[in-house]
Amino acid sequence: EYAAPFFDHIEKSPVSELEEYYINTCDIKSASYLDIGFVLFGEDLKRGEFLVKLKEEHEKSGNDCGHELPDYLPNVLNLLSFSQDKEFCAEFVSFLLIPVLRTLIKDFKASDNVYKGLLEFLLNVLIKDFGDSQQTDYKVLNSFDCKEAGATCGLHC
Repeated sequence: EYAAPFFDHIEKSPVSELEEYYINTCDIKSASYLDIGFVLFGEDLKRGEFLVKLKEEHEKSGNDCGHELPDYLPNVLNLLSFSQDKEFCAEFVSFLLIPVLRTLIKDFKASDNVYKGLLEFLLNVLIKDFGDSQQTDYKVLNSFDCKEAGATCGLHC
């Protein structure tokens, strides 16, 4: 249901259009950046600390981020699959990833954007796999403090 428009889009569009659509969705519009640290902190210095600690988690787990930042959503999803630390993963998803995804979904202006459906699908999978202990739809931008929220995962953004 959520992913069908995305698959339809990639089947019917040439690569050049797919690239332009992605760039217009995820690189130009700040509300849909896929760098979760940017969604949490914007340009605040806290993002730098978050990136350093997150990079350490990637290295511990053996996840190579390539040329992207450690907070880039595909790298974060890879980290969750590579990490052996289930407590870290559960807290990371509950305290950071689920609220970020809710923010991204809420901030999408075009409800027919195929990436919005994928984010909704991802959110539902994460809630199913990790639970939704927060039950909160708070605005995380620039004001989130995971330590204050009760996280012990070590990122303490």
